[in-house]
Amino acid sequence: DYIFKRALRSDYRISCALTPERTGWLIYSALMVLIYPVGIIAVYSYFLRRFNQVSNSKDQWYTTLVSDLVYPYRSNRFWFEVYELVRKLIQTAGVSLLLGYAEGVAISFAQSVTWLFLALLAYFQPYQKSTDLVFALISILLLGFLLESDDWFNINDCDSECKSAKHGITSDVLIILEVAVMLSLMLLDKLWLKESITFLNSQEHIDLGRDHEVNKVLPESI
Repeated sequence: DYIFKRALRSDYRISCALTPERTGWLIYSALMVLIYPVGIIAVYSYFLRRFNQVSNSKDQWYTTLVSDLVYPYRSNRFWFEVYELVRKLIQTAGVSLLLGYAEGVAISFAQSVTWLFLALLAYFQPYQKSTDLVFALISILLLGFLLESDDWFNINDCDSECKSAKHGITSDVLIILEVAVMLSLMLLDKLWLKESITFLNSQEHIDLGRDHEVNKVLPESI
């Protein structure tokens, strides 16, 4: 990118406005905008809205169609997958667009929306399993810490190489911390699930034993 910009600045008579290459990339970009930021969100929204309308009717084929979109979430949060797409779009494309204008504004925007989405996630609590909610909260929380640390490195007197090194170390530490916490939660969840299954099986055996005793007593009483 840097070499390309320098080449253009060397002769301001060079214009890329009407070149076939630029026209082709503009068409390609417009199609991609229609497909992902607009198209996928619109299609998901339609299917999920339709699923909510027909969930109590005989038209059950929507249940199979959107099963991958709704299965992690509670029934009253069936729309949360669309929310997640919008959130990721804002935190990626939105921040990238602002970076082209002002880096400070982009960082402030990224920090603000990260804490906002953390608060919304804690408020909605959309997941059926508590471990899924904890995973999501930790991910956004660590992202917020990473953004705050990036802002802190920009304030301090440090050259670009020093900032890059510190930022890389911070990112690695936070990623390792997130993986460790999530693995611990997964292990606890598996152990809890195993204990729950064992408990339910024992209860089932107890109930079967009681039924057997009742069946033995009833004929005698008759």
